[in-house]
Amino acid sequence: MQKSNSATGRCPRCAESLITLEDEQRQCGACQGVFVPVTLVQKELLADAVPAPDGQILTCPACNSTMHEIQIAEAFWDQCDACGGIWLDGGETLESQLAPVSAAGAVS
Repeated sequence: MQKSNSATGRCPRCAESLITLEDEQRQCGACQGVFVPVTLVQKELLADAVPAPDGQILTCPACNSTMHEIQIAEAFWDQCDACGGIWLDGGETLESQLAPVSAAGAVS
């Protein structure tokens, strides 16, 4: 993914400016966290989401609304209450965290 020159919003973890990527994701150059708009997230991924116990509350970098931690199987992400976007901490990805769960739950 190539970065554009535009900075949008602030990182909900470290408050640094975010850089908008080509696919409208936004990345923090300091902690490498990534904001993924809900339009890029498959609905099936979020179907089994439940509120995480004792999750930290963050501020959405896209719309400044409240984000709450959600849990899907063993994965924990932060989701905006208003726009539905997902915050992934540095090193987290949507695919890699759910891949083992999907494989284990697959019917052969």
